[in-house]
Formats: sequence, C-alpha cells, structure tokens
Amino acid sequence: MEKVNVELNKEQYRQLIKLLYLGQWMSLSFTDSDDEDVLDLEQYVFSFSSDFDSKDLVEYDEQVQLYFPSEELEEEVFDMIDDYDEFSFWEGMSQRMAKRDLMRIYGDKLFDLTEDERYEQEQALVDQYLDYFETNGVEEIVLDINKAKVEN
Repeated sequence: MEKVNVELNKEQYRQLIKLLYLGQWMSLSFTDSDDEDVLDLEQYVFSFSSDFDSKDLVEYDEQVQLYFPSEELEEEVFDMIDDYDEFSFWEGMSQRMAKRDLMRIYGDKLFDLTEDERYEQEQALVDQYLDYFETNGVEEIVLDINKAKVEN
C-alpha cells in the first residue's frame, strides 16, 4: 500500500482526534463487532498525541500498550453526542409524525401532489411539530397504550 504524508497543525490534529473518536463511537454504537482497520487507524493517529502537544486528549496504557481517549476528550465528545442525539430525536419524531399526518390528510391522493408540494406540506408540519416540542417537550405527549394493544 502506497503511503501519503499529511501535514497537520496542532488544532487540525486535535480536530482529527475528535472526529476519529466520534466516527469510531458512531460505528460501534449499533454493532457488536469491532472494525480492526478502524481500531488500528485510531491507535496510529493517537500515537502522535505527544508530537502535537495533545496528551490531554489521549492517554497511553503501558500495561496493555494501547492508546485510549482521555476523560477530557470523552466528556467533550459525549457532550457533542448528547446534543446530536437530542436534535436527532426531535427532528426524527417531527418528520415521522408529519409523514403520518400527510397520509391521514391526503391518503393515496398524497402521491398526486408534486414532489415539491409534498415536501412543502411535510416541512410545514415538521416546523409546527418542532415548535411544539421546543415549547412543551414530552410533557404534553400522551399515548394510549391500551388502545394500541387492543388494535394489534
């Protein structure tokens, strides 16, 4: 395999470490298997932490001879993950509810609308739901679990 050199300054390296850790976390969050190539890349990139004065983000464990993200890096990255999860939850909920409502409103006639018209209608509903959820959170959401059990 041909090697290519990449030059980074300290801030770029620190960003690369965060992105690598985020990518590793994301790829492992929904699977049980480790991607050895990704783990090897992570170890390789982490090994340069002292060269970039970034030992605050990466720790080396002499006993197992592996690099690990520091607690500081994990806290910073998990704050980003929490923000992303919060955004994804509300955005996903709003989009799903808007699609559901469009089908309830239009039924099969929904597909008579142009793609732009469907998008416009859906986005208007998404925006309404996002505004509602921003104001009320989950406090006003009520699900009739018993009704769902009877219907299924």
